[in-house]
Amino acid sequence: MQQLTKQAVSDAFFRIAAVRSPEKITVRDIVEECGVTRNTFYYYFRDVYDVIEDAFLSIAAGIEEQTDPAEHLSDTLFGFADFLYDKRAAMRNICSAIGKDAVKQDLSRALDSVLLDALKNRAREYPGVKEEDLLLIAACFREAMLGILLDWLQSNDKEHPRRLLVRFGELWNGTVPILLSNAAHSEKKERN
Repeated sequence: MQQLTKQAVSDAFFRIAAVRSPEKITVRDIVEECGVTRNTFYYYFRDVYDVIEDAFLSIAAGIEEQTDPAEHLSDTLFGFADFLYDKRAAMRNICSAIGKDAVKQDLSRALDSVLLDALKNRAREYPGVKEEDLLLIAACFREAMLGILLDWLQSNDKEHPRRLLVRFGELWNGTVPILLSNAAHSEKKERN
């Protein structure tokens, strides 16, 4: 029941954000839209902008609840793509209001743990890979993925952004093992 209420508040915010800039959306607007009290809103969220961050974190959390989140990285990325596609007008208004960098920061927080888990899973095959190398590889991949998604958001491309993620995956296929192998190999050189 609580999740339904929280989701109703989130949905109300994004419906309003599709037609109005977030800085002009009040808690009153949201609670009137979804029929809950102000106290209910504040039970789930600190402020209007917290709704945005929570939406991104919810996508990643849904994937992390699965048995092996590292195997579900594409599900997470597709979840973000679906979210942006479904809420494109609202997300454009949000980017205009708080800036693309702020949206990217929220998306990054949601994506980082899933990316790092996926890399750690793959790195088991490459003994000696340092944590700092995994973080660097994850950052490169994250920046590429978020860049693709946010560029799509600002474009006039009518196709679903999943298409771009699939193509990127095809182009990057095999890159992660090479990066991990290089990281493991450079670690061996440093020890010798």
